[in-house]
Amino acid sequence: MSAEAPDLERLRGLLGGPEAQWLRKRLRDHFERSGTLPARVSLREPTAAQREFVDSLFGRSPSRPGSSSTVVVEQLERLLVDAQLCSGVTEALQLLDGPLRDRKAEAESLEHGWQATRAAVRERTAGRAWMEVWIDGLSTDGVWKRKAKGDPELGRQLIEDALRVVDRFPLAGVCLPELAAVTYGNAHALDQHQDLGLLAVRAAASLGGLEDWQSADGWRECWAAAGVICDELSAPVLTLNLGSGGDGLSDRVLAMHAERGEACSLSLRQLLRHRPSFGHLDGRSVFVVENPTVVAVAVERLGVHCAPLVCTSGHPRGATRLLLRELARAGARLQVQADFDIDGLHIAAQTLAIPGSRPWRMSASDYRAALGGPPLRRASVPVAKWDAELAPAMSERGVGV
Repeated sequence: MSAEAPDLERLRGLLGGPEAQWLRKRLRDHFERSGTLPARVSLREPTAAQREFVDSLFGRSPSRPGSSSTVVVEQLERLLVDAQLCSGVTEALQLLDGPLRDRKAEAESLEHGWQATRAAVRERTAGRAWMEVWIDGLSTDGVWKRKAKGDPELGRQLIEDALRVVDRFPLAGVCLPELAAVTYGNAHALDQHQDLGLLAVRAAASLGGLEDWQSADGWRECWAAAGVICDELSAPVLTLNLGSGGDGLSDRVLAMHAERGEACSLSLRQLLRHRPSFGHLDGRSVFVVENPTVVAVAVERLGVHCAPLVCTSGHPRGATRLLLRELARAGARLQVQADFDIDGLHIAAQTLAIPGSRPWRMSASDYRAALGGPPLRRASVPVAKWDAELAPAMSERGVGV
């Protein structure tokens, strides 16, 4: 029988049953990957039906239970041709389960598609270094392809959709739900679990030079770097004597408080919508403390004569991080001091991660010279990257300061 006239009914009776499915799948997978058929195919621990199928296919004596079943592909090819069922194994696979794919060619075509997509996106974002960092990051860690389900056209559309927001960075204190609703008609389109939310916050992270967009605090900080407010009620940042060289709302508020030596609190919303100017602090020290009590004492004892202070009020959050970054960009030298206890070391480490900051009176010698305080919690003392001797000294002494 010629290849143009296969005997489909007999072929189905021979190879079309469920007991032969494993064989068809193995042969198809191998051919689609390599373009050739394997020399043989073996199945360990076949079922009784699968074992009987292979034995009867080649007229063999029944195999013993527990033995593997092996099909020599050349013998199967000859069987199909001699029995005039079809022209061979590849035709049989197509007749029984549909056309064979050329996966290598498909992969090459897909990669060419992604190359074209990346080139188009890079052209779209050319000239903006932070956008190039954003696209490179999405390409390198594979998140772009995953979100596009491997489809380059969908990948291009995802970036185009994200750019409807990203092209407007930095914004001036827009609320995230409002931004999503106005841009996409859905207030939740930029939520943390949404694809657009992930792509856009990665762009915000690139703009702000940030690396953590996955934690709740990191998410808010990245959006804040792009001028977007995630939490209207986030804690304000407490300051003293920062002053300002500008004439915006935040500038005037800071200047008025500094003239009187009074503490001043600024919300994230204020900092984003009315960005203060800190050019007058270029090269000057701004002291960063953990405890609001320090600010209260400084106001009472020093007033207008106190050096500029920023208080983190515990772990630095959105408004505090944004303010410290703005101060550092303006050239201020951030001098960081925190309590000598477990929380204090964590707070100091988080604050010192902000570029432009440095420890102030946070060394092992400073700790040893201070008066003792309450016993440290039994948790291990974290390593202080700024002074390798500090953690051992605190562990040995066992008290906080």
